Order: sequence, then structure tokens, then C-alpha cells
Amino acid sequence: MSVIDAVGEKTIRLFQNRKFIVLLLLIAVVGGFVKFSDGLNLNPFQKDFEKMTYQEHLDAAADELGTTKKLNLWDKAVEAEEQGNYAVAESYLVEFKKHLENAKAHELAAANATDDPGKKKFAEYNAESTRYMILKIEKNIEQIRYEAQGNHEAELKAKNEAHEYFLKANEWAEKADEIKLGVDNV
Repeated sequence: MSVIDAVGEKTIRLFQNRKFIVLLLLIAVVGGFVKFSDGLNLNPFQKDFEKMTYQEHLDAAADELGTTKKLNLWDKAVEAEEQGNYAVAESYLVEFKKHLENAKAHELAAANATDDPGKKKFAEYNAESTRYMILKIEKNIEQIRYEAQGNHEAELKAKNEAHEYFLKANEWAEKADEIKLGVDNV
């Protein structure tokens, strides 16, 4: 008996086993329900992005930014870079950037969710600050790639550009804070 015949015979016996068939059907039903429920959005805690209020968007943006701190992504990236684990450092920065992009999306959505000019400007300035932080992280990723290649001139240039973006991000954050002082319940 050849190997192919033996495998075929075992497969046929497996499909004749009722427990195996029931298990396959159960997996298919559960998988189908999960896929179906994702389409229906049956999670009551997940609110539709477009239906969120100004404050809900700002809270969601703050959660995204808080996640980067909770996960300690920046410190982990720096530590990995110092140990020469450039790919690991880059992966932490990519994750950091993802959370920043989500925060920026919520900040822009918050600006669109209000008619109050002060609140709108506050959200827009926060989004601009976050945009510069995203650019900073992109330059930090470049910096790590150049460092891994041993291209110290390009590494230094990317590091300096990242610092410039960081300063601009802080400048926009300060502008947002100034507006917040003049706007009630931002």
C-alpha cells in the first residue's frame, strides 16, 4: 500500500467518524456566526465612528494616545534600538504610529462633529499636533533604518528632522491648550 493510499484511507475513515463531522459542523456554525455578527456590529460597546459625539471622539483620541503610554511603546523602541535590535525597535514605532493615526482621525472627526468654533479649532489644533508627531515617528523609523545600515550621515539628518517635527507638534499642542483655556467644556 502506498503512502497516498494510506493517507486517503485514513481521511475516508476520519470523515466517516460522526464526532469529527459534528466538530466540523460546529466550527463552521461558530465561524459563520462570528462573521455574521461582525457584519451586524452586535457589540453594544462599539459605537459607529460617524455617530460619535465631539466628546466621544476626543475621549477616543485620548485613549489612543494613552495606549501608547500604557504599552510603553516609545521606551521599548529606544531600548531595542540601544540593544541593536533595529527591527524590533521599528516594529514598536510602527505600532506607536498606528495609535497616533487613530488619534488624529478621532481629533479630525471631533472637529467635524461640532459647530462651536472654539471647540472645532481646539480639535483641529490637536490633530495638527498629532500630524507632526506622526511625521516625527516616521523620521525616527528612517533614523533606525539608516542606523542599521551604518549610514550615520543619513541617520543624523533623520534624527534632526524628527526633532524639528517634535518641536512643531509641541507648538501646535500649546496652541490647542491656549484655545482650551478660552473654551468651556472642551
